[in-house]
This record gives sequence, structure tokens and C-alpha cells, in this order.
Amino acid sequence: MSKTVGHTLLAKLGKKRLRPGGKKATNWLIDKGDFNNKKY
Repeated sequence: MSKTVGHTLLAKLGKKRLRPGGKKATNWLIDKGDFNNKKY
């Protein structure tokens, strides 16, 4: 059995975004963040 890092395995399966805590947590962080459309 090969040892593959979790995100590498998910990428091979076609997963393009990793969302620790799921979509609900991602949306909560975006809502609470102080973002202002600036490019850094």
C-alpha cells in the first residue's frame, strides 16, 4: 500500500478545493472576514 498525503489523493480524485470544516465553515469565514477587493 502506498502512502499518499490526503490532499494529493483528493486532487487525484478530482477534488479542486479543500474546505476544512466544509462549505458552511468556509462561508462563515468569508462573511466574518474584512475583505475589500484589494489585490496584494
